Amino acid sequence: MNRTSRAVAVILAAGTIVIGVVAVANAPRLGTSEGQPSASQNGASAAIVVVKRGTIRSVVVLDGVAVPSSNSGIDAPASGSIKELRATIGANVHAHQELGRIESTAGLTVALVAPVAGVVRSWSVSIGDRVRRGDLLGEVDPRRFEADVVVAPELLYRFYGPPIATTVKLDKGPAPFECPFGSLGAPISGNETDPSAVPVHLKCLIPEDVRVFAGVRLKLAAVTGESTGALLLPLQAIAGESDRGFVTLVDAKGNTSQRGVVLGLTDGVNIEIVQGLTDGDRVTVPPADAQSTMTP
Repeated sequence: MNRTSRAVAVILAAGTIVIGVVAVANAPRLGTSEGQPSASQNGASAAIVVVKRGTIRSVVVLDGVAVPSSNSGIDAPASGSIKELRATIGANVHAHQELGRIESTAGLTVALVAPVAGVVRSWSVSIGDRVRRGDLLGEVDPRRFEADVVVAPELLYRFYGPPIATTVKLDKGPAPFECPFGSLGAPISGNETDPSAVPVHLKCLIPEDVRVFAGVRLKLAAVTGESTGALLLPLQAIAGESDRGFVTLVDAKGNTSQRGVVLGLTDGVNIEIVQGLTDGDRVTVPPADAQSTMTP
């Protein structure tokens, strides 16, 4: 099994919060074809599908808004004393520009540099002040915008880690563009009585050459995972939890038995089988009115 990443070419869905139902490249055609046998499950006819390999990609599409980027901190690169501050508050600076110098406790002169391009917003130190490595000495306002979306709790399981690609389409704006991942998490204030109730925000940095204003509506597509050569089944064939479940196998004689499986990526239609099945296994897909009654 080979997992790879690739940028999203288009934003696929409309709506408030949408699970991206994305094309599955080389995916097997799942379902009952003409003449294919069916199995009886809970008194109803169940379709039979064959487990085959394909490529599956998990993409989550969400509505969001453009917001000003948070200020970036100027951190002390070494312990020592402030020897020089070259950039005044309000000065325009470019990324990695030297803003001042520290005379370190080791007797070396160490440069203070801008973390990002923008405007120097503040200094919290003066020449001669003693600082420790990692201290926040000032801030640079990047004068940039971020795409900010809220990830609903029921979609968090689709994030297997940081997104491997994020693409944004501005409302009435230009074509979709890549938006470098910024952060995924809940803001921490220390006052939350129930951290699980705090909204989780996904942010990415809008490129400088994209014309945007605060409050512009947008859609963000996050590629949360991709697996090639994966064993695939439709979601309806699985019963159980988000990472483990069971299926109903059908042998050559039509006899059925239950099998535990380990689950991987899903695109909202199909799901990856990581363990428990092999190519060619036949599995039942129960009718919709029977799925709720499936038990291990």
